[in-house]
Amino acid sequence: MAERKGSRKVRKKFGKIREHFPYERALLISDEVQKSMEKEIPRMPVVTPTFIAEKYGIRVSVAKKVLEEMVSKGIIEKRFKSGRVAIYVPLEKAKKTEEKEKTT
Repeated sequence: MAERKGSRKVRKKFGKIREHFPYERALLISDEVQKSMEKEIPRMPVVTPTFIAEKYGIRVSVAKKVLEEMVSKGIIEKRFKSGRVAIYVPLEKAKKTEEKEKTT
């Protein structure tokens, strides 16, 4: 959640300098954040662990665990999984799209 005070400069070829700002993200989720996640995530059209991690200031691994827990509860559904990206969709919207595909 908090940005570190110092930045690390990384030197590239031909004199170009790029700055890197490392972030410290939380390992644990407070009850308030957990409740707000349970309210907001089902309203989102598409959810990814990276988006959740950035929005709530938590680590991506923690966001993955939260999303998998929501899948087990039946709140959201895992729609696509590749080596790097997992895409989740709220269960109600997933059912609506399946019904539209069946009718066409």
